[in-house]
Amino acid sequence: MAPPPAGTENKQDPGSSSGDEHGTFIWTGRLSTGWDVSPLEGAGWIMATLLLPYLIWKGGLPLAVVLLAVPASALAFLLIYRYPLLGLHLVWLAGFTGTGIKRHLNIPAGLSVDFLLLALLVVMVVRNLYDRDLSLLRHPVSLLVLIWILYCFLQLLNPEAVSAVAWFYAVRGLGLYMLLCFLVPLVIRKKGHLYGIVLHWMVAAGLLALWGIKQIWIGVTAGEARWLAVPGNASTHILFGKLRAFSLLSDCGQFGCFMAYTSFVAAWLALLPLRLYLRLGLALVSCLCFYGLMLSGTRSAILAVPIALFAALLMSRRWKVILPGMILGLAFVGVLRYTTIGQSNYNIRRMRDAFTPLDDPSFQVRLENQKRLIPYLKTRPFGGGIGSAGYWGARFSPGTFLANLALDSWYVKLAAETGPIGLFYYLAMMLYTLWVGFRVYPRVRDPCLKQVILALFSAFSAVLVVSYSNQYMGQVPTGIIIYTTMAVFIIAPRLDSGDSERRAGLVPPHQRDGAAGSTGAISRWRMARRNGRDISGKEQCPRREGPGT
Repeated sequence: MAPPPAGTENKQDPGSSSGDEHGTFIWTGRLSTGWDVSPLEGAGWIMATLLLPYLIWKGGLPLAVVLLAVPASALAFLLIYRYPLLGLHLVWLAGFTGTGIKRHLNIPAGLSVDFLLLALLVVMVVRNLYDRDLSLLRHPVSLLVLIWILYCFLQLLNPEAVSAVAWFYAVRGLGLYMLLCFLVPLVIRKKGHLYGIVLHWMVAAGLLALWGIKQIWIGVTAGEARWLAVPGNASTHILFGKLRAFSLLSDCGQFGCFMAYTSFVAAWLALLPLRLYLRLGLALVSCLCFYGLMLSGTRSAILAVPIALFAALLMSRRWKVILPGMILGLAFVGVLRYTTIGQSNYNIRRMRDAFTPLDDPSFQVRLENQKRLIPYLKTRPFGGGIGSAGYWGARFSPGTFLANLALDSWYVKLAAETGPIGLFYYLAMMLYTLWVGFRVYPRVRDPCLKQVILALFSAFSAVLVVSYSNQYMGQVPTGIIIYTTMAVFIIAPRLDSGDSERRAGLVPPHQRDGAAGSTGAISRWRMARRNGRDISGKEQCPRREGPGT
């Protein structure tokens, strides 16, 4: 055996054995057991291991959740930093399940959406500190959204506002979730990312529909029973002795709206030339969601289906599609409006009432409340302050005019809290975003991406209309889906032109469609990238490595 190099005879690796045949450990100031831990650190871990069960035993489940949430939050932040796209999926997952977890475990899981959204914001700011390519953030829609968010923050200075705490809770649906308009363009870098988000949506919708069906046919859980026992919940979710399904979402109205537009989106995507199992899966999700819509008993949400269909037909601009689609939509509306087919079924009766709103006493009450609101707003162009009306108003500023006024409509709530100025600006921003989507669609050449944008446009249009009857857009998951859709309209041209990188030589030859690639071609590609030229020798701008790539 060759002797060791000079000067290395007495050196030991502190994390390894002494080198003898029995593996004897030698003390070197750190534990030489294969773990790189000092004695002080080891003692701390032992004390934490012994102390944690004791604290959980004394503090119960809430303290256990808090203690376990700290390392879980740190891990989530690290994962989001490494995989920003995962952060976006986690935001969506929290939007689908946060309210249900809170209902069963009695913990503020609804705030998980806010935490994940802010964590993703911090991550993307850090990752893009040295990236000067902010062209997507200078899009007119992005600028309009930024102005709206600033307007919501300035509402803290509204002299009519009563509670800053109410503003903190209520501003999430109005302004915080709109941060997705800035985050999505930085996270979704290619079409596959968008398709993954849509797949996440469809899978979650199917599972939520199944849970709503389970509530009706099998029964509610203990946590859901406790939630129904809260004053006001049973009166709106149990009508004439029949339960209205709400699944894991905030209420039956949000569940019904989500089921309505998702049913249409799934049905439209099922018409794409996809693999057979994907088309069958989308068709199944569409049927489950439509049945979930019926079980929710949400009358206004049923209008989302024909509205989405009309928007899709208008967007397609093809008479061969428009005429049969219009006939199908009119037949659907006609059966519910002018016939008594299925009248013996309670769910169909509820759906049929959506087409006769003037005969609905609750709709008349809403009109009366809106008339009472008009004189109040004449002297308050900026409204009464965010969080001063509805649920948060009744909780944090009881006895005030807005707190005692029932505001079911999303737009009436906007007028009450942000004033006529806020309402008009919000509507103008949304209508302009619709126009952007309408203009982007015919310019997209990829057929699959084209139909995904059309489906999102249809859902967006439907939610904008039916939000007149309920506060759908201020809640999750509808708010998250709508604001993500706004961002997709911004990035659609970039997603569609992804093949331009291949033409410029920015993608390795072995990764190009239909190219096997060779060692020589790969070497030339790497040399061209290193020299700042494309494979033809022309000068090119260096590619920026964006987040999520």
